[in-house]
This record gives sequence, C-alpha cells and structure tokens, in this order.
Amino acid sequence: MRGLRTTGEKAFLWWTINRRRFLRLSVLAGMASWLGVWTSCKRERSILSEREIALARSCFLYLFPPGDGPSAEDIRCVAHFQNILSDPRYDPDIKAHYLQGLRRAGDQLQAMHGQSIDALSGEVAENFWNRIKEQYWGERWLSSMLNVVIEALLLDEIYGVNPNGVGWRWLGHVPGQPRPNVHNYYPRILERKKEHHFIQSLDQL
Repeated sequence: MRGLRTTGEKAFLWWTINRRRFLRLSVLAGMASWLGVWTSCKRERSILSEREIALARSCFLYLFPPGDGPSAEDIRCVAHFQNILSDPRYDPDIKAHYLQGLRRAGDQLQAMHGQSIDALSGEVAENFWNRIKEQYWGERWLSSMLNVVIEALLLDEIYGVNPNGVGWRWLGHVPGQPRPNVHNYYPRILERKKEHHFIQSLDQL
C-alpha cells in the first residue's frame, strides 16, 4: 500500500497547477534551503548522450516553461545538470537518482514513441511528461529535479548558470556580498581549506 506523500511530493502536486507561479513563490518563501553543494562552473566531458541531453532539456522546460520571465533554457538548467553529474564532490546518491530517473524516462519514451524527444511536437512531449508524473517513481524524480531548477535560478553566474542574474531579477532577489570570483568560488574555496588557508576577514575573499 502506498504510504503518505512527503512534503516535497505534496508541494509538487500543487505546483503542477501553475508551475512558474509555484516555483517563484516557493523560492521566495524559503525553499531555497534546498540549495545543495555548489557545482563547478568548469565541466568535464558530459557523461550524457545527445539523446539524454535532449531529454533533460525537455524535462526542465516542462518543469520551468517560458512565461513571464526566464525559462529553464534561459537559466541554463541543462548545463547545471551536467555539472552536477560530472562533479566528483557532489553526493553520489543524488547523482545516481538523477541519472537513473532520466534513463528510466528515456526507456519509457522509447517504448511509447520509439524516437527522440526532439522529434515530438510540444503537445506530445507535454503529454509524455504528464504520463511520467502520474507514476509514483516519476513524481518523486520530477520533484527532485526541481532542485536543479532552483539552484540554476539562485546560483551566481560564475557557476555557468543564471546569466546576468536573470533568475535573481525575476525573483526580485538581491545577492549577498561579496559575490564569488575566480579566487573563492567552489571548488577553489575547498582547495584552500585543504591547504589550511583559513579566511580571517572578508578582504581575503
């Protein structure tokens, strides 16, 4: 018997009524605490195939479509997703969850349509993601993929996302100071910690 939904799953169900409105309100209400380990803005060769990249792009546009502000494309969700998957410091269980869900969705896409997501019309692709959402595993996976969208909205552009602060402007967010630079961004700041270089004042950032 299926158990009670988690808070995140309940939020996801409500969010489907109005995706962009929910995402904006939830971030402003403090769900930015979902923000995980910051990922490097320098990405190694992608571990995703071209079909998987296209599927991830379609997924993020389903979660955060164009509207009265930036879309998933504008805040570079796919690039951030690839950064996460290629980052050796990122939680391996989270990476495995993201990747397994993407590949499971790819298997279902192949079984249902026999072609790449790019070959489908917008309406057919939307219906495909609705079918994924209706499945328990798919609901959980899509709910977790919102983390990637939220991170791409909130991270500094030095991490390869949120160019020119487009996500911040949409949210009305004023970033903290000092902002990261080439000397203190993740993972450089972790390397400094290994070197026992302790920051004693903001002037060292």
